[in-house]
Amino acid sequence: MRQPSPALFGKIQSLLPDSESLPALPPRSRLKLRCCGLGSVGMLRNVRSNSFLTAPKLFMKLISSEKRFESSIFSVTEDVATDPDGFEIKRVIIRHGGSAVIMPIDEKGRILLVRQYRLPARQFMWELSAGRVDEGEKVLQAAKRELREETGFSAKKWTKLSSFYVSPGFLEEKMTVYVVEDLTAGEIHPMEDERITVKWFKPREIDKMIRDGKILDAKTMVGFLAWKRYGVKAKDGKRSK
Repeated sequence: MRQPSPALFGKIQSLLPDSESLPALPPRSRLKLRCCGLGSVGMLRNVRSNSFLTAPKLFMKLISSEKRFESSIFSVTEDVATDPDGFEIKRVIIRHGGSAVIMPIDEKGRILLVRQYRLPARQFMWELSAGRVDEGEKVLQAAKRELREETGFSAKKWTKLSSFYVSPGFLEEKMTVYVVEDLTAGEIHPMEDERITVKWFKPREIDKMIRDGKILDAKTMVGFLAWKRYGVKAKDGKRSK
């Protein structure tokens, strides 16, 4: 269900009369509200009190979830949810415990990427190190484990940069990106089916690789560009470019 932006929210409020019933609204106004999923009296109260923006989870209720498939990495469910107005959505959802993404930065301001063959993409890809959060693990624990396994490095300084959903239309997976500094080198311990190459890149090199389409991995784009726009500065207060 679509939910209005803050700007549209103000316009919606201007449509509302003093009464709390939809019949009091002109037909065109009722249509505009229903298109935004605001067709019930209860939802109109939420708009008047501004709770529409602060508590959107109240509008959809999960009424069923049936498991269709399960593997060691993810499961698949078929879910049905409704809102108070009777609007119903059905989705097949890939259930995933989430992933940790790691962006190591050395004392020269360089960023460490890994290269490995990605079977679904049918190509080798340069990307930030990342891995699944195992059952019972916290995201930071998974990040530290994956950094050691894929790059051999450990780090003293860990800073959470951002979190995002990879493809929320059907995939539950949420990725969390950490910037890591004060690195100590060690041995790489990849999984049996992984063959990984690691290499340091200057930020301007990664920027050009993204611009030229040589980096196609979404988490690497999100992590690098979020760091470039909002992220952690180097120890001297400057960021290499």
